[in-house]
Amino acid sequence: PSPRRWAVELGGQDRRGHRATIGTGATARARAAEPEPALRKGTIRELLREAHPDHGGDLADAADRIKELTEARTILLRRLEAAPRTRSQLATTLRERSIPDDVARSVLDRFEEVGLVDDAAFARAWVESRQSGKGLAPRALAQELRRKGVPDDVAREALEVVDEQAQRDAARSLVRRKLRS
Repeated sequence: PSPRRWAVELGGQDRRGHRATIGTGATARARAAEPEPALRKGTIRELLREAHPDHGGDLADAADRIKELTEARTILLRRLEAAPRTRSQLATTLRERSIPDDVARSVLDRFEEVGLVDDAAFARAWVESRQSGKGLAPRALAQELRRKGVPDDVAREALEVVDEQAQRDAARSLVRRKLRS
């Protein structure tokens, strides 16, 4: 084999001093066996601590719990990648995917803690978008938010920003359109 190939297989440098980045042979097998960077040292300890805070129980149970937690996180991140969602919508998604309720609650709590799930922010954005775009009245907006799973008190708070004048203008615009037809 060429010096380049040896360097690549050994994960070193070729004769020109370039770092070998192409993984072939033993290097590729070794890299495939390495844990992903996200699952090294601290993260694994964190997951174990989260899975079994009392450090009791079977190690297999802890491994199953970690698998469920990571699966739930992956599902939620994919859903949130597409569009913002409410906690209720995400909980429904996890339930449909057969994620245990305690795991779902734990992951959703953590997502709320770090700000990835925020029903109040969702409600404010929804109200602003739907009111300015479609001119919906507060009652219709409240109904939509309820269907999305936003708690009533959070929806009321978000609806407080709806401007009376904007409502009147939207109503006049609607009447004008209807009168034309």
